[in-house]
Order: sequence, then structure tokens, then C-alpha cells
Amino acid sequence: MAYANYFSSRKALTQEEKDAKRAMLTENGIRFASIPELKRYRELLILKSAGKIGEIEVHPRYPCIINGRKICTAEFDFRYSDSSGSIIIEDVKPRGKGGKAAVQTEVSRIKRALAEQLHGISVTIVPM
Repeated sequence: MAYANYFSSRKALTQEEKDAKRAMLTENGIRFASIPELKRYRELLILKSAGKIGEIEVHPRYPCIINGRKICTAEFDFRYSDSSGSIIIEDVKPRGKGGKAAVQTEVSRIKRALAEQLHGISVTIVPM
């Protein structure tokens, strides 16, 4: 069954359909939340094999703690080093209608801002 068909009907998925969807979004034993995220992972693997980037870490997590209290954990899609040794952190977001800017929820924006401030990082949004 095609991936798009999972979302075109409103019926509950059978276990077989759930397993097929899960398999479709899994590569190298890593589960991805979306097809764009999986596509970006494949792009990064090509860059890694060409020697343009270092090791790829999938779903790096950043605990956001303020005054000793854990507020949330920000999880992004990828972390790797580029050819200059700089650490790159990416979060893949789907494009909006008409292929415009990446769609971001308010929660996503807040978690990213917290992680950037608390951990001194910069997160690149990758629209796909």
C-alpha cells in the first residue's frame, strides 16, 4: 500500500498496515518520523561516503533545564560535523502549501529557542 494511502482514509490501520508503514520509515535500524526526514538522512549518508561530512548522529537530544528544573527535552533530526569541523544540527520540516517556507509549530519554535540559548547551539531548519 502506498504511503499516501495511509492518510487518505479515516479508518484505523490494521497491524499489518502499521508494520508496513513502520518498515517504510526505517533505515539502518533507525526509525524516522517522516519521509522527508528519511530522505535527508539518505542525502547525508551520500555526503558522508563522499567524505564531505563526519559521523551522523540521528535524533540528538538536548535537555532544557532552568534553575535546576527540567522544562523539556529538545530533539532534533541530525547532528554531524562539516568539512571544517563545525558541528551542524539540523531539524527537517515539511514545506508549507505551494512549496513555501518550512512549517513549524509553536512548540517546535520554543524548544529550538530554548536549546539554542541553553546549549549555545544553532539549529538549521531544513525545508523538504
